[in-house]
Amino acid sequence: MRTLRVFLVAAVMLALLSGVPTLAQDPEQATWTHVTGHGVETERTDDILAQSWDGSIQHLPGSTVTYTMEWSDSRLPRTMLTHENIVLHHGDLTSYDDWMLIWTEAAQGEGPDGAWVETGRGFMGPDGAHGLSVLTGEGAYMGLTALFAVEPGDGTLDFDGFIFESELPPMPDVPEPPTE
Repeated sequence: MRTLRVFLVAAVMLALLSGVPTLAQDPEQATWTHVTGHGVETERTDDILAQSWDGSIQHLPGSTVTYTMEWSDSRLPRTMLTHENIVLHHGDLTSYDDWMLIWTEAAQGEGPDGAWVETGRGFMGPDGAHGLSVLTGEGAYMGLTALFAVEPGDGTLDFDGFIFESELPPMPDVPEPPTE
């Protein structure tokens, strides 16, 4: 996460120094809010009967996880009920350090004045996890969207991102890969 922040700061500084026009934005009219979140408790229930194996690949559909969160923005829910599908790739079955998994998830949580629906995906290995989550507001939060990077915390997950006062901003077009 630190590498991403350093890259973004460097890109902004380069743009300012190179004379590329930038848009100044009045802080009172900002259309996003920086938000962080920290999981304080995780409760997991796996449907062990639904799992299947394909060689060293273990499919774990239908895990249910309840996350209890602390957010820097009170509009986000304290509790998120999540359904996950996990594909766990085992390497050397005699080693605890030879594995990686990929997950997708859908979640819902009630905030003080409305609900949030989340979709997310990511990957994890013995050295950490990395994910991306998008939350869409409902009720009083209709029209709000949140985008978070997900990183491992102390036994749970940490979130760092933004709540947008709109749909997600458009992503830039993917450039052509270099030929040399």
